[in-house]
Amino acid sequence: MSFPSFKKIRTGDVNLDRIQDNISETLGPITKNTSLDSTQLLNISLVDGYVNRIPHMLGRTLVSYSVALQGNAVVWDTQKTNLSPKLYLDLWCSANVVVSILCW
Repeated sequence: MSFPSFKKIRTGDVNLDRIQDNISETLGPITKNTSLDSTQLLNISLVDGYVNRIPHMLGRTLVSYSVALQGNAVVWDTQKTNLSPKLYLDLWCSANVVVSILCW
């Protein structure tokens, strides 16, 4: 889910319009920063030998992710061939493992 953009409402009051311009200039870089628009997925079980399709819940194409392992395994993705990158993170693992994932 991405941040909504700040919408200016022109009132005709020069001072109020200037304040809105300043707010828009300040919030613009923040609302466009995808690393702040993230989801944390906890206790996800990954199964060895299969693509694990994890819904990332971002509502847009995933930029990157970070995995915290709760076991001993190697985890990798196949996002380049993922047919639904706006919905899923496709992960593989070298052994069954439980992970937590930060997606942005």
